[in-house]
Amino acid sequence: MNDPVNHPSHYCSDSGLEAIHVIEAFGLNFHLGNAVKYILRAGKKDNEIQDLRKALWYLSRQLDIWENSYGGPVLRDAADSDRAGAYGGSAP
Repeated sequence: MNDPVNHPSHYCSDSGLEAIHVIEAFGLNFHLGNAVKYILRAGKKDNEIQDLRKALWYLSRQLDIWENSYGGPVLRDAADSDRAGAYGGSAP
C-alpha cells in the first residue's frame, strides 16, 4: 500500500523495509541518514544520478564536519590514503 506521507513507496524496498528503519537501526546522524536515504531511493523517485549526487553532497558535508573537528583529513585505513586526493587531503 502506498501512503505518500507515512510510507512513501520511493523509500520502501520490495520486502517492505523502509529507509527510515535502516537509518534508525544504525543510529545515523542527519547527514549520514540523508546520504543513505538518497542512495536507497536512487532511481525510484527522481533522476538516479541526481539522487546519488545528493547522497555525495551529504557525505561531503559530514566529512567536512569530521575533518574540521579533527583539524584535517580523517583517514581510517590504507585504502583511504589512496583516495585522499579526492578530498583535498594527504596521506598521514
